Amino acid sequence: AVLKVSLMVNIGQTFYANNKLLEAEEYCLEGLYVAEENNFLEWQIHANENLSNIYVKLGQYKDAFLYQKKYNTARDSLLSAEKRLQIENILADSKAKHKEQQIKLLEHKSKTKNIFIIIGLCAFILVILMLVLLFNRYKLKNKLYQKEKHDYDQKVSQKNRELISSTLLVSEKLKTVKDIKKSIDGIILPDDSPYNENIKEVKSILRQS
Repeated sequence: AVLKVSLMVNIGQTFYANNKLLEAEEYCLEGLYVAEENNFLEWQIHANENLSNIYVKLGQYKDAFLYQKKYNTARDSLLSAEKRLQIENILADSKAKHKEQQIKLLEHKSKTKNIFIIIGLCAFILVILMLVLLFNRYKLKNKLYQKEKHDYDQKVSQKNRELISSTLLVSEKLKTVKDIKKSIDGIILPDDSPYNENIKEVKSILRQS
């Protein structure tokens, strides 16, 4: 349709340039009809302008004024459409920029969230490592404590055994002394026996022990 309109209007304009006004009128009217049917504002402008000029040359000033008016209306409509398109483009561009900013903001929030997650995980791992180190240190200290306690218990046990052995030895010695003392006490010698002094000396030593 656009090709047909442009062809008709251009042919009409060629006839107008060659002063063939009726032929120019015919082609321009046909082109204008197709342009209005398809709402081709730009070709409506060209067709109406050509027809206005044709009717001026033909002396049909009423028709010339009519198409000049239609020319102005089509031009204003085109300008309005262009302005509307510009506004729509501006709004669309603004909307696109706003959406882009939102996407960037969401990406920034996502990155920030990921950073916090990573920091949280690192902190958690660090705490776990510290707990493991503390636990291992506690185990080591406890192991050393148990070893020291075991060594101490062994020493105490050894001392107790030595003490018991010493006690038993002393007890045996005391028993032996008592038995000797008892045996000596049981010895009865004549008063004129030369061993009486020796017996007395032994008894004195036993009493001291």
